[in-house]
Amino acid sequence: MSRSIDTVVDDFVSLHCSPTADERNLVKDEYASLCGMSLGGTFQTGSYARFTVITPLNDLDVIWVIPTGIRRKLEEKSLTMDVALSDVTERLRDEYHKAGRSVKITPQSHSIMIEFLDLAGDFSIDIVPAYELTETNEFGDPLYRISEVGLMSRRQRGAFYETHDASIPVDWIKTDPRGYIEQARRTNKLSGSFRRATKLLKKWKVAWRGKTNFKSTEFKLKSFHIEIAIQHLIHDNSKLSTLDATERFMADIDAYLAKPQFKDRAQTAGKPTRYIDQYVSDLDYDQKRVIRIAARSGVILIQQLRKADNEQDIEWWLNRFLSGEEFIQAYGHRLDSSAIHDDACFAIDGNVRNKPGFPFGWLTKSIPLRKGLTRGSSSRKIDFKVTKRPEGNYVTYWKVRNSGVQALKDDALRGEICKHSTLNTPETTRYKGDHYVSCYLVDESENRVVAYNSVTVKII
Repeated sequence: MSRSIDTVVDDFVSLHCSPTADERNLVKDEYASLCGMSLGGTFQTGSYARFTVITPLNDLDVIWVIPTGIRRKLEEKSLTMDVALSDVTERLRDEYHKAGRSVKITPQSHSIMIEFLDLAGDFSIDIVPAYELTETNEFGDPLYRISEVGLMSRRQRGAFYETHDASIPVDWIKTDPRGYIEQARRTNKLSGSFRRATKLLKKWKVAWRGKTNFKSTEFKLKSFHIEIAIQHLIHDNSKLSTLDATERFMADIDAYLAKPQFKDRAQTAGKPTRYIDQYVSDLDYDQKRVIRIAARSGVILIQQLRKADNEQDIEWWLNRFLSGEEFIQAYGHRLDSSAIHDDACFAIDGNVRNKPGFPFGWLTKSIPLRKGLTRGSSSRKIDFKVTKRPEGNYVTYWKVRNSGVQALKDDALRGEICKHSTLNTPETTRYKGDHYVSCYLVDESENRVVAYNSVTVKII
């Protein structure tokens, strides 16, 4: 292999996880335009400012430092924040209109969202007001007071505005956004593995957040929690590679979920200590379980990746990592040499439903079906079933894993594990390639895999 595993991984993250040159130029241009609109002091914050944002880049967080005149009126209560932001909104609308831009500007009680209708894709700038404090951090930068809304993610902010009673005051919290930016800059200077491992994990998190096989249980692991944990790992050992730091985070997931441990940079004297990972105390058993399954599956994938002996295989394992592929062992079920892997004892098959003019029936029993099934909008439908099994009070777990260029392009490699049946009943033949359906027969009283088997579905 011409390049080391670490080099291949680092290049993969740059190509598939980091913002593109076009995205970076977009942010540069739109922020420059915003700064030219006489708002007063602003600065970028959030993951973009800390070098840990991933592609696709959908939004930019900007802090608007409330000017002295407006601040005085707010403190005198001769002006309310929502009115102040409405005034800013009207000014921005006028400026963008003069520039011939098509934008939608939405003032909310404690933030402003600018959506760019004249740009391809989904891009917005979120402006959050902040009071600058006289208190400074160890880098000499001022601390700020920001509404609790400003500390939320875009998705959380939307949910907050939908449910919040406007008559209930919003808390204003002391924060240190510039301190986090400087801390990230220094960690990045210490080792580029910081930003790369964080991006790889954030991209992996996107796949897990989009899963449907855990029903109503959301994937609650927070991106900022990941980032700060990786930052600490790098400060403890700056020689960690991207893959090392990623694996270490996943291997230590139980500790990260056990209790909050990363103190917020901005504390208020006389008040309880705040942690950036305080949310873990509110996670229930099922929410923690999903995160553990995700992390344990990730460790298995990384261990397999380390065995790869060529660049193509390394990249394939990385793509499977980013697809959120799952493994039965991550569910706590032991899979070892005692498990039966023999068609004579445990077998599965796919029953291809009848379609006029095409062969149908059991996959493994039909030579035409084994040669390949058609794909497309009118694709074939397949029901997967156990056709032979040993006696016993066992439970089936099913896994579908896709392959091929188009499935990869559509983020549809899958790899989820579902109890009793495959995720979709029936499954369809949408993507060209050799795809794999596996079934595990599990003794849940002993948490062990009794038997397992797979079938290949060739789609042409």
